[in-house]
Amino acid sequence: MQFASTLPQDASELDRLSAFGDWLEALQHDGSAANRPAELSPSLWQDLWSATPGRTRRQDAASTGPAGPAGHWRDVVEVLAASLRHAQALTLYLGGDTHVVPLTLYPLQRLARCPLDLERFEALRLTELRVLHVEPALMRAPDPASAARGDRPLGRPLAPISWLLAMRGPRREVLPELAGSLACRRVSGLPLQTPGLSGATAVALERLGQESASLRTIASWPGMDAVRAARLVNGLYLLGALIVSRTHPAAHAG
Repeated sequence: MQFASTLPQDASELDRLSAFGDWLEALQHDGSAANRPAELSPSLWQDLWSATPGRTRRQDAASTGPAGPAGHWRDVVEVLAASLRHAQALTLYLGGDTHVVPLTLYPLQRLARCPLDLERFEALRLTELRVLHVEPALMRAPDPASAARGDRPLGRPLAPISWLLAMRGPRREVLPELAGSLACRRVSGLPLQTPGLSGATAVALERLGQESASLRTIASWPGMDAVRAARLVNGLYLLGALIVSRTHPAAHAG
């Protein structure tokens, strides 16, 4: 099997990309299933549709029908940010090597459901993950106590998965809502679940707890660059640990 060494040990429980593609095609012809995305709020729908490459927030998604974007959403970090911003539980179907990984987000509870534990999720080719389909979450949020223990399949904290996707996922640019001139600072005293953090990024994270800096300034710090700075800022945003200001003097520094 191609890329077999990167597949999780329980990959047999996951759908293959080819089979999922057939399901998506059938979804387009199934009225009841195809209407699931229509249950999303209009503002969230626009945000999700704008995450499609080549689309803008103002373009009309209705012309393709309720299931139009199915199979076309690509940016997992942007979709995750939209779920958090609109506080709506979503199930994302992520395409990786040869299999599809369902990831359900519960932003209000800051929890997630995923058939893979964090170690196996991290073993995926995260830079190649793309969102194949999005629909409202059909299952209730996991019990917080069970999720805190990481009991499978009851759920787990959302923060570590969010951080991994920001730091190692396909997105290399800052999120649209963070574009332009702004000063960034980390919320001090907030415990952060940041797996695999080390080196220059760890130093930058500590520094942002003490001072505000523009994205360009962060990129100029030792060991950092534009991509690492964007990933760091995106990760803090997803964790709810980012303070931004467009009027702070640091916003226009660097």
